[in-house]
Amino acid sequence: MVGSGAPKLVAAVAGDADAAGDLTAAVATLLPDYMIPTRIVFFEHLPLTANGKLDRRAVAALLEPRPEDSAPASSGPRNDLEAALADITAEVLGVDSVGVQQDFFASGGDSVLATTLIARVRDWLQTDHAVVADLFATRTVAGLAERLAQREARRGTPERLGLVARHYLDVSALTDEEVLAQG
Repeated sequence: MVGSGAPKLVAAVAGDADAAGDLTAAVATLLPDYMIPTRIVFFEHLPLTANGKLDRRAVAALLEPRPEDSAPASSGPRNDLEAALADITAEVLGVDSVGVQQDFFASGGDSVLATTLIARVRDWLQTDHAVVADLFATRTVAGLAERLAQREARRGTPERLGLVARHYLDVSALTDEEVLAQG
């Protein structure tokens, strides 16, 4: 656990950072939501004490939150589904916007907010196949959008979710007065 305020669970791993996606997916399937690290940091070697034991203080210092961890990713949405998911995610996180490659959990998300996000996605995008485990496994808007689109395609309705997302974006852009006028 690191950070001031609301502490975050962060994992330190010695090994190849190329396996990050595989490790994150494996952890998401093996552990309960509350035990999944918000960030996994890879090191060539973990720091050791003079006795050859893990230097827990040094590891904790290396894992302290960095300003760039909460900076939004610069990539914008590539389609209406990503745009709608980014909009819903930003609202749940209480921020102005999120990038589609931005890690939900590194941006302040936790298991409660993940559950809230998925509930809103299911309701507002009229889909019954979004699950919290998807967000823990993919961690980003782009990854979640890809999983949902793949499931929709397997159901034989590959364009439905994109159309619902477009409708959501159109409605969410309306002011309260415009909504009342269309009543």
